[in-house]
Amino acid sequence: MAKTKTEDRDPAELRSAPDPRVLESTHLMTTFNLLIGICALIIIVLGRWLDLLFAIAAVGNVIIGLIQEYGAKRKLDAIALLHQDHIRVLRDGMIIQIHREQVVLDDVLELRRGDQTTRRCDGSSY
Repeated sequence: MAKTKTEDRDPAELRSAPDPRVLESTHLMTTFNLLIGICALIIIVLGRWLDLLFAIAAVGNVIIGLIQEYGAKRKLDAIALLHQDHIRVLRDGMIIQIHREQVVLDDVLELRRGDQTTRRCDGSSY
């Protein structure tokens, strides 16, 4: 089943930044870059090399965009590491706080208003 709604996704998945391949394809595969590439090919075929200077600006634009996106991704990933939610579980008759990854089968979760779970009630993951 495809995940289409925000509510159906893991909260950590929502906070994480896009994959680097997605960033590259977002910046490289645009209509503007396609138009510039076609114009550059036409100018190469015509042999007017000096007129290719406009393509340098387009390549520079893509490079600057990629650098800014990678920087933003690194910062978002660092922020996501700082904001790792703890879960309160009942173990051995005591309520303790643990990371989400440490939840095991038969743990009793203490949920409060606004808490999000990473598993369904039947134990299967999203």
